[in-house]
Amino acid sequence: MLIAIVGKPGVGKTSLLQYLKDNYHFSVFYADSFIHEQYQKNNPGYQLIMDHFGKEFVNQTEVDRKKLANYVFSDDKLIEKLSLVTKPLLIAWIKSLKTQFQKKLALIEIAVMLNYWNEYRSLFDYVIKLERDDQLVNLALQQRNSHKKVKDLIKEPNCKIDTIFNNDSIATAALKLIKLLETFLERNKCRCDCCHIQ
Repeated sequence: MLIAIVGKPGVGKTSLLQYLKDNYHFSVFYADSFIHEQYQKNNPGYQLIMDHFGKEFVNQTEVDRKKLANYVFSDDKLIEKLSLVTKPLLIAWIKSLKTQFQKKLALIEIAVMLNYWNEYRSLFDYVIKLERDDQLVNLALQQRNSHKKVKDLIKEPNCKIDTIFNNDSIATAALKLIKLLETFLERNKCRCDCCHIQ
């Protein structure tokens, strides 16, 4: 079973999933990490960036992510273009995980899903959105030295998504997420051992 963890940048998705992996032994995956792997030379993402954006955005070993980010953040159409270029890679990766985790539970952080809901939603069994107070989001982005525009990259969905708030500790958010997962599994009568949350 694939569970998508979505939310805007700075809400703590990565920290929460790492906590769940370390403390509850969840299988977790990160869409951004997958794309970064694809940006290595000899991987498809490297060639895609070279083909669609130009040789100036790659070096001898990988895509120059900082240079690419500075370029695409200058124009919303370029951000959209980058998302569209990498989307087939993401979809293929998610489908392979779906096959691998048919009888197991995996959490996937994929913020961009909110921008392409119709293309991604059917790939997941359940979606959980993480939110956080703006002040905490701004602080998190500041600590990461994130580009100013990154906060607005992810759109608010036009549909209802089960949401947890990450305004307290990561441990508290983790317990809330586990409770939501248990409710989902119970509602869907999932009884296989591999989906049981301990």
